[in-house]
Amino acid sequence: MLLCSNTINSGLIEQETIKIRIGAMTEKTIFFDFDDTLVDTSDLRPYRKTAKGRRFIADHPNQVSTKLINPDLLNLFNKLAQRNLVAIATNSARDYTKKLLNKHGFSTDIPIYYNLHKPCHDKLSHAIDDQCDESDDALYVGDSASDIIAAHGCQIPSIAVTWGNTSTTSKLQKAEPTRIVQTVKELKIDIQSFRNGELSYEKRLDPENYLFLDEQPDDAKIECYSLHTYYPIQHPNFYNYNSWSNEILRFKDMKDFTIGEVQNGATDTFYNNGTINRGLTLKPNFEQLYKDIFKFINELDIKGKSYAIAAPNSAPEYCYKCDVNQIMVNRFNRKIFEIDKSCRKRILFRVFPKRASHMTGARDNSEHYDTIGIKSYSKIPGDVDNLIIFDDVSTTHTQLTCLANIMKNIFEFDGKFIGLTLGQTTNEYF
Repeated sequence: MLLCSNTINSGLIEQETIKIRIGAMTEKTIFFDFDDTLVDTSDLRPYRKTAKGRRFIADHPNQVSTKLINPDLLNLFNKLAQRNLVAIATNSARDYTKKLLNKHGFSTDIPIYYNLHKPCHDKLSHAIDDQCDESDDALYVGDSASDIIAAHGCQIPSIAVTWGNTSTTSKLQKAEPTRIVQTVKELKIDIQSFRNGELSYEKRLDPENYLFLDEQPDDAKIECYSLHTYYPIQHPNFYNYNSWSNEILRFKDMKDFTIGEVQNGATDTFYNNGTINRGLTLKPNFEQLYKDIFKFINELDIKGKSYAIAAPNSAPEYCYKCDVNQIMVNRFNRKIFEIDKSCRKRILFRVFPKRASHMTGARDNSEHYDTIGIKSYSKIPGDVDNLIIFDDVSTTHTQLTCLANIMKNIFEFDGKFIGLTLGQTTNEYF
């Protein structure tokens, strides 16, 4: 079962995805990710966080710090481009991608598909249909687990390169690429194998380790609480002195940093008005939110023994640099609930990616039941009276209710369910 829950119509895709046709369809197409696959853009994160920053990169590509990863990679790419064998498939914006390709000498006279929202595969699938007669004619090359999961969604072979800054080799392995390469020489060999018909798609095996609900479950009753009202960043109240929206968003952003980076003082830096600005330091922000939750839980005066469970994000946990929800829940279970170490691990997994609900407006239960699983050997403490499901932000409580249903039906838990979030999205948005 390989799926992304939301189907995008072709009109919307064409609005967001550039489509440049060069002659007839080619026999084979190698789709390359851009950021940290072809060019090291790791220093651009502060710019990419704001619309003004992204515009600055497109307008002034020579004034930002980017690096050509390898001259041999440039040579390989351009030789393939000369034979109409390559396309770009990236989550980044069009102008950003074209300007930085050109800056480092890569051919831009190629198809470029942008704003793809990987690891969901719907737009990548459209790009493949546009370039290839059959999915077997497509290969994806990327540096992140999200790239590989998107390729799996399209059922095409993939090559993971280890020189990127997004995913470690162990995270890439969890995504199950067809090949993992450490050098351009290895990449060239595997691309040639693909062109010779010797490299084909191999399906993911990991989903077979999970239990899913295969029918609509009985509704579990869940009491939901939020510490704060959450205002999206475009809302005028986002930066109000009594709004914790900025702090909550910075908590969410922690998933883009390794634990080591957070421990070493990583900050929320962003581009605005011509300068890079230093925002919140992530570790103290995390600690303050934990203290607030600790106080809130005590004020709830929950009876009996409790066990906290982390809600999954919209992609598998290895698509991120750290699993911040689970880190917070481990702290609850260790310091507040005194749960044994053997049970301080993730229970609910996003096995297949889904489009984030704020991007789709979707509130359909089936998208959660189809994409969230529990490992067959998972266990919860046997003497628990309350299951507390923690998430960063909730809008309509749809996911929290679905997670309670999963826990109730798979573990046959008949105790009390409590949903706890840092923020409840303002009702202006639903």
